[in-house]
Formats: sequence, C-alpha cells, structure tokens
Amino acid sequence: MILISGPQVMLGYLNDPTRQDDVIKELDEQRWFVTGDKGFIDEDGFLTLIAR
Repeated sequence: MILISGPQVMLGYLNDPTRQDDVIKELDEQRWFVTGDKGFIDEDGFLTLIAR
C-alpha cells in the first residue's frame, strides 16, 4: 500500500467526511493520503507501482 504525505496532500473531500476518513490517515502526528496503489521500493530506492 502506498501512502503519500506533504504539503500537497488535500485536506479532505468537501462535504463528505466519511469518504475522507477512508483515504486520509494520521500516523505519528503526520497526515497521509492512501493512494489505493500497491508497490515496492527496490534496493536502489526506486518506487515501482505494481497494482491499483
């Protein structure tokens, strides 16, 4: 599962907090967006997407 975090991550869905709860997670006091993608990081540090 791929999660992304940073200032570019949306705050949530307008007027749809239920959907927001499915995709915005808070871990270690940082907000993360669950992309719905699957992938892995190889030994060189590259991210490879393998499924959605």
